[in-house]
Amino acid sequence: MIDAGLGKYASFEEQMNHLLDIIERKINQFAPLCNKYHTVFACVLLIYMDNDESKPWVHLGKRFNELNKILNSEFDIDLYCLTSAT
Repeated sequence: MIDAGLGKYASFEEQMNHLLDIIERKINQFAPLCNKYHTVFACVLLIYMDNDESKPWVHLGKRFNELNKILNSEFDIDLYCLTSAT
């Protein structure tokens, strides 16, 4: 399990880019493990409906797609819609 370590208020894009930085630096160690074992990018997005923030978005560009191909991994995202940020 790898945590981006940026805190819960960092955007999805910031966190994903930070994770990709970590993985790309050690791709030679990750690739054999990911090809031997089931690998998943598992993400959770919490959406608070009553705080006047914009709607969340998820964009996975070429960088993610290329790395995903090398690692033979899956992507899983869980969205939770909540009514209060407390």
